[in-house]
Amino acid sequence: MIVRIILVLFGFALAGAHAASATYQRNEDFASSPKNWRHFHPNQFYGFELTHNTGGTGAAGGLFQPKTYFNYYADAFLNGALRRDTPITASGRLVLDRLSVQPPYTNSTYICHFARGTNGFINTLGMALTGFNGSNVLCTAILEFSDGTAFIGNSIGLPVAPGSRYLPWTYSWNPNGGTQGFGQLIVQVGGPSGGTSTINLTKSTAGLDFSLDAFGLFQPPFPAPNSTTFLKLDIGHLAYTALTGAPPVLHIHAPKQITTAVSPLVLTGTAHVSLGNHIQAVSFRVVHGSKVGPYHTATGGANWSASVRLPGGPSRIDVLAVADSGLTTTGHRRVNRVP
Repeated sequence: MIVRIILVLFGFALAGAHAASATYQRNEDFASSPKNWRHFHPNQFYGFELTHNTGGTGAAGGLFQPKTYFNYYADAFLNGALRRDTPITASGRLVLDRLSVQPPYTNSTYICHFARGTNGFINTLGMALTGFNGSNVLCTAILEFSDGTAFIGNSIGLPVAPGSRYLPWTYSWNPNGGTQGFGQLIVQVGGPSGGTSTINLTKSTAGLDFSLDAFGLFQPPFPAPNSTTFLKLDIGHLAYTALTGAPPVLHIHAPKQITTAVSPLVLTGTAHVSLGNHIQAVSFRVVHGSKVGPYHTATGGANWSASVRLPGGPSRIDVLAVADSGLTTTGHRRVNRVP
């Protein structure tokens, strides 16, 4: 039954040849409701939740009930789309809390990188959780290419019980892995002592591609859903592959040439990045002649302030903004400290 569901649901129209893009691991602990995580059909019973069950102050999840339409809660701002030739990973914590018994939940909920745009199919890579009986779900690796060609890994049985401790999980896509070197997807749930589901691709898939522009939770449409069935789950403490995007935008609230008798000099400014990224730090240093000082961390990030000790005479202040993606932007101010 799972294979039939996968084959019916997936697919997406893609562009042609492309070059691999730079990626990084984006983190989300749901300390608050993230602006880059969006609902599609928000009248669902899942989304951002204030809960400690994954080890933090919040999580993504709730009550999943089958619907006749595609719906998701996901990071919709990955700075582009991930393709087949790019390594892709995700990890986090999973809590499987409740499952309907009469009638049993026999549908699927997905934790995946996926395509938000559909053309009768849903293009995806990650893991599926499918109801098996009133106390267990089956976890499987799943992969869908743009033409609707779908693959599913072996099943991992996972118990569902109220108050269950979270399970660590990971999935990893290696575009050159597998028994024939044409790609491998590995899903692991429960840590080293848990279960593993694997997909190894063959040479026959060499011309296929996918395009994935979101990461999170989704449900595919079901033709005749029973609204009294449900699965209650949460995910948190997430790390997942995203594209690095653009470097930070840095503003320094001061003229390019400063003359002052004051030291320390207080500089202020702003720094921001594209939605989904955040400013990791703003730092500053003083360059005086051939002497280059160390970087010091400014106060704040998006709105920062720096107290800069100045030597006498001319010098240069370098301000460095660093995004969580690792991209940086540097600004400069010339300063002449007079007696």
